[in-house]
Amino acid sequence: MRSSDTDDWRSPSRPEQGNLVEYRLSVEGMTCADCERHVADALRGAIAVQANFRRGEAHIEAPASMDPTRFVAALTDTPYRPGTPERVTAEPVPARTNGRTGSGDRYDLAIVGSGGGAGSRPP
Repeated sequence: MRSSDTDDWRSPSRPEQGNLVEYRLSVEGMTCADCERHVADALRGAIAVQANFRRGEAHIEAPASMDPTRFVAALTDTPYRPGTPERVTAEPVPARTNGRTGSGDRYDLAIVGSGGGAGSRPP
């Protein structure tokens, strides 16, 4: 085994979920589902790749230790033109309390009408 084989980004060890980072990479030149597959195949060293030709981008989940410029390098031998990888940060979703203070949510349900007259015609 060559020493460069151990540094190959296409064969990472499986990291724990907490060590993964999501990137967005614009990719010009994709026109169909086969293009999506070709881009995903070129980026197969990442943990998860989802390419979308309609949006012209790929979402990549990779170990935090991986240099994102390697994604661009992986597409240089393809007919596609990658942009600059952007790190995707998740926005925190506020907890829904339904207006109630204290622990837990409380939901009220109101049923209006019996539904029996919905399909009837006037006499």
